[in-house]
Parts: sequence; structure tokens; C-alpha cells
Amino acid sequence: MGLTIQIYTREREKAVGEFNRRIKKGGCPFQFPDTSRPTWLPPEINQPMFEEYFLACEGEVVRGGYILKRQLFWDGRTTAEAGCVYLPLSEGAVDKQFSQIALQMLRNALKTQPRLFSLGMGGFHNPYPRLLKAAGWSLCTVPFYFRIVSPVAFLKNFTMARRAPAARILMDALAVTGIGWLGIKCLQHLFAGRSTPPEGHVLELVSNFEEWTDQLWEQGRNQYKLTAVRDAATLNRLYPPTKKKYLRLKVSKDGVPIGWAVMLATRFPAHKQFGNMRIGSVIDCFAASGSETVVAQAATQLLEQHGADIIATNQSHRSWCSAFARAGHWRGPSNFIFAGSPRLIKDITPFNELKTSMHFTRGDGEGPSHL
Repeated sequence: MGLTIQIYTREREKAVGEFNRRIKKGGCPFQFPDTSRPTWLPPEINQPMFEEYFLACEGEVVRGGYILKRQLFWDGRTTAEAGCVYLPLSEGAVDKQFSQIALQMLRNALKTQPRLFSLGMGGFHNPYPRLLKAAGWSLCTVPFYFRIVSPVAFLKNFTMARRAPAARILMDALAVTGIGWLGIKCLQHLFAGRSTPPEGHVLELVSNFEEWTDQLWEQGRNQYKLTAVRDAATLNRLYPPTKKKYLRLKVSKDGVPIGWAVMLATRFPAHKQFGNMRIGSVIDCFAASGSETVVAQAATQLLEQHGADIIATNQSHRSWCSAFARAGHWRGPSNFIFAGSPRLIKDITPFNELKTSMHFTRGDGEGPSHL
């Protein structure tokens, strides 16, 4: 029986549950949503941004699925719809006889929306980004920046550097003696930039985004060759006022808004990279041209005040990369990958030269995610 790709309906929920059990038994760490209605961005009347779930079916049996988020993008000239593909799962992950399903789902997604991208994916070595590269998509890393606020917490919890017994002993000694604290603070003072904004700027935590956001969007969007629309309606849907976990920062000068940032300050027990540290993350941001550094400094200061042990962000645009470097952040290795379909990035050529003109953050794609 042939494979068909179809919208996930309520009648398929039992079959999806069976699919999830099969791939879990095969060792796959991921699961497809067990309900057919999206919980994050459900379709609504006159709402341009929403999720759709698609299933790869063989008769009544579900063999795979993917999520497509539709949203509006600015391409440097006009606003048009684009889509993000994520959570592409198939039995091909655990059974080689189904290895072609992933490609069939990708072709279906491109037929549904040719202007597609994916974000994250854990690095170029994983099967999904390798599939996208083979299909002619353009890929690049989204640079990662971090600032150590609490050197002692960092030395005791940065698991990536503590894997070897000798490294753990050394880092514990540096933490206990205070040498590590002094060394990290000195390095950041000497080689990193200023982590606080200059005098004269007003920092304000807001509960939602209002008309001033739209004005900023109209003023600042032309500096980007490709970016998701960041007007008030979009931001309030992505970061709804009911979600108190989001820190929404408004930055003004002389009474005029010049930028904003959305942040999280969360502790993830036994995080695979950061142990038990409180992680501050800048998941989204926007500013009037030339004000990026002040916004980066303001976000850094606010997260320090909220008790972050380490602050991290991923930024694709050159202005934001420079801004976070000037705000006291170091660049580290990144496994956060951008992949764009040929139709999406047709005007960003040569891609390797112009990729830094795109504005993508961890707030794009499948939404705000911890590191």
C-alpha cells in the first residue's frame, strides 16, 4: 500500500500513539504530538501565524509526521508567508525499510510551502540537516554568545568541561581557591565589552507589546534581508501576556523606544551542558538601526539582576553578533543550525557572504527553547 501525506485529524490520534510506542521501543528519544490540535499556535480565523500537523500514512498505519509553522516574513522588500518545518519523525529512524519517508515528507512540505526553513537540529552531523543539505538547502550555524556572571557556579557546573576526572578536580580547585573567579572576571574585564547600557537609557519590563513595537518594526526592518515579522500582534502571540516566565524588556531614550528583548531566566536541574546553573537567555530582540548594542547591554544587565549564573544567546545578524560582543559576551561553539530552502533564500546569494544579513534567534522556528 502506498504512502500518503495528510493533515493530522482526531481520528488518527490512536494510530499516532501506536507510532510513538514503536519508535520509542526502537530507541528514538522524540515523540510526535498525541493530540491533533496544536497546543502552541492553533489555527484561528484571520491569524497568519499557526501550526499544522502532517502525517505520513500507510493505510491506517502512521509511519511518520512533521510540523509546519506558517508565519509572515520580511525579505528586504515585501512581506510574504514562509514556513518552518520541525519535528520530522519517521519509522526510518529505527527501521531502515522506512528510510525514504523523511524525503517524502520534505517534498510534501515544499509542495505545501516552498519558502521553508528549519532551525536548531543539534549540529550538521545529524540525519535531518544532512538530508536538507542533500536536497539543495543552504545551511549555516547561528552564532552562540555567552557571558559568565557567576564564575564559581560556572566552574562547578559546566559539565562539558568537567567530563574528565582531572578536569573536575582542577575546576573544583579553581572554584574553591577563588583563582577561577579572579581569572574569569579579569578576562571579561580585559577582553569583553561593557555589560551595562550608557546613562540616559530607560529600561522597563512590560507585560505585552503595544503600538510602539509596530513603529520600531517599520523603522528597523529594512536592515535585514530576511527576518520574521516582529510587530506587536505577532510578538503577543509568540510571547503571550499570560505567560509570566517571559521577561519583556523595553528600552527607551529621551522617551522614545529604541528596542526590546525577550528573555528567560530559568534553572534546569542537571542540564546536560550547564548543570544546575540558573540560565539567562536572550531568546528574541529587535532595535532601531544602531541601537543593538544598547539593547544587548540592557538585556544583559536585567538578566544579571534576575540572578542568572550564565547568560546565552544565538544571533545570526552581524549587527547583533557585534552588539553582544560589545555587551560583554564571548562567542562559543554553536550546534544551532539554520537551513533555508532554495525559494526562501533565492535573494541571499552568495549565501556564505550574505548569511549574516538574516535575523534569526532562538525565538524563531519551533519557538523559544532552552539551550
